[in-house]
Amino acid sequence: MSEERGDPSTWTNPWLSPYAKSSASSAATSQSSGEFSAYQSSGSQSSMKIRGPRKKRASRRRHLEQHSVTETMMPYQCTFCTEVFKTKYDWQRHEKSLHLPLEKWICALHGPRGPKETLDTLDASKTSETCCVFCGEVTPSDSHLEGHHYSACQERSLEERTFHRKDHLVQHLRLVHGAKFAQWSMARWMLPMPNIKSRCGFCSISLGTWEERTDHIAEHFKSGATMAKWHGDWGFDQAILDMVESAIPPCRFLVGNYRRSHQLMPHKRLRRLRKNDIDPNERQ
Repeated sequence: MSEERGDPSTWTNPWLSPYAKSSASSAATSQSSGEFSAYQSSGSQSSMKIRGPRKKRASRRRHLEQHSVTETMMPYQCTFCTEVFKTKYDWQRHEKSLHLPLEKWICALHGPRGPKETLDTLDASKTSETCCVFCGEVTPSDSHLEGHHYSACQERSLEERTFHRKDHLVQHLRLVHGAKFAQWSMARWMLPMPNIKSRCGFCSISLGTWEERTDHIAEHFKSGATMAKWHGDWGFDQAILDMVESAIPPCRFLVGNYRRSHQLMPHKRLRRLRKNDIDPNERQ
C-alpha cells in the first residue's frame, strides 16, 4: 500500500493520494475546529447566561442601598401602612387624616341658627346677629332653613350626622345642605376625641394619650428604629380599633417586608381591622 501511494501512476483514486489524504485530514481538522468554535461560542453564550443572576444580585444590592438611604432621609414611618416621611408633622398628619381621625364633627350640633359677630369699622365695636349657620343669612325664617334641608338631616340618627373627618363633613354640606364650610358657625361642631390608649411596639410600654404616643414613637424613629422591628399590635381599645381605616397589621413580617420590597398595599384591598386579624403570637 505504501508503494502504491508513492507511485504517482497509481493516483487514480483521490482518496489514495497522500495529498488527498492530507486534504481530508485538513477537512476533518477544519470540521473539528468548527465544532470547537461552535462549542466555544456556545460556551460564551452559556457564560453570558450565567452572568445574568450576578446583575440581578447587583441590582438587588443597589436597591437595598437606596432603600437604606431613603430610610435615613425619611425616618418617620407610618405605623398603619408602608408610607415614610421626612418630618414628624407630615407623618402625624398622614396618620390622623388617613388612618385614625382624632376628632368628630356633628352637623348642626347647636341648631340651624347661631350668633355671628361683625366688626363695626367706625368705632371698632362688635355686634352679634342671629344668622343661618349654613349661609349666614340674618334672622333666617323656617322656610329658609328648610331650603337647606335642615329637618331632613335632623331626622337622621346621630351616628349618620357624625363625621370623623372634616372633608367628609364638607362633602355632606355640599350634597345635602347646598352650603360650604363656614368657620364662624361650623368650627363649634367639632368635638375632640377622648384620650386614646395605646402601646409602643418597640419597647412595649403603655401610652395614655395620642400626643404621648406621637412623641415617644418619634424618638424611636430618630434613633434609627424601623417598623420592621415592631412587635405586637397597636394596643388600642376595641372602640378605637373599629375606627382604624386603610391599615395593615403592624407585625414586623407584614409592614417590614412590604416596605423593604416597596410593595405598597392598594387602598382597595385594605379594610378595617379587628383584633383577631393580628397574629396572637405577635401580641404582647
